[in-house]
Order: sequence, then structure tokens, then C-alpha cells
Amino acid sequence: MIKNSKILLGAVLMVFILLLVFWAFLFRTIGGLSEEMGLIKGRIIAFDLELKNLKVLENFLSDTGPQREVIASGFVSESELIDFIEDLEGSGRDVGAEVKVESATFSSSGQGSVPSFRLQASGSFDSIFKLMLVLENLPYEIDFEDLSLTKSSTEGKVSLWNGVFIIKLLSYES
Repeated sequence: MIKNSKILLGAVLMVFILLLVFWAFLFRTIGGLSEEMGLIKGRIIAFDLELKNLKVLENFLSDTGPQREVIASGFVSESELIDFIEDLEGSGRDVGAEVKVESATFSSSGQGSVPSFRLQASGSFDSIFKLMLVLENLPYEIDFEDLSLTKSSTEGKVSLWNGVFIIKLLSYES
């Protein structure tokens, strides 16, 4: 019986040692998986933060859409130059002056090449002066390079004036 109890004690000890080895292996495996889960959780948090930042940016862009359109409307692109020239001539008609764009050239500027326009205007002094005010208050960045006014003739009580304007369109985007 002692011999059987020694065998039984050895078997129990062997099972106990195997269980300890199994638990150590299991604990080590779970520790590795836990570390990997921590890394994955960190990545998920980073992606979640990035997603929130993108949503904030998306909301900002949608909220500022009208303001960005107003700002963009202050710039003239290459495809809009003809419309810009027609607007210049139409501005003259609106104030009672006849405006012709005599020439358009591209000149170098600090920001690159920008268009310059030579405008010939004729009409009363009042209409020429109003045209200058209109040009100055256009929603574009314009630089008057040259400006001259001359009295051309007098018809009755009305004097006719000619104006020559050379303007540079600084708010041009190519």
C-alpha cells in the first residue's frame, strides 16, 4: 500500500507539475494577447480621433461654404477673363459712360503673371468719375497703373470727357 501511495503521490505531483506548466503557458499566451489587444485598442483610439477630426473639418467646410464662395468670387480665373471684360464694359453702361477695352496684356508681378487692361471711356465728367468709383469698388483686387482724364468737347451745356485707365487685375488666378 505504501508503494501504491508513492506511485499515487508521484502521479499527483506529475499532474500538478503539468498543470503548473500548462497554467504558466496559458498565462504567458494571455499576456501576449493582452499586449496585442492594447496595441489594437490604441490604434482604434487613434483612428477614432482621426475620424472625429475629419468630421469636424467636414462640418467646418460645410459651415464656411458661403464665405468661401464669396472669397472665391473675388478671384478671376483664366476662363472668366472674357466675362470680366464684359463686366467692365457693362459697368460703364450702368453709369452712363461708353467703355471699351482697348488692350489686354499679361505683365509680371510678385505673384506671377497678371492681366493688365487699357480702358477707353467717354461720357460726361460725372459718368467718368462714377466709372472710376465703380472700378475702385469692384470685388476684385485692382491696381490703377495709369489714369488720365481729358475734356474732349462741349456740346451745349454738357462737356464730353475721355478717360484712359490702365488697370492691373491682381486677384487673378491662372
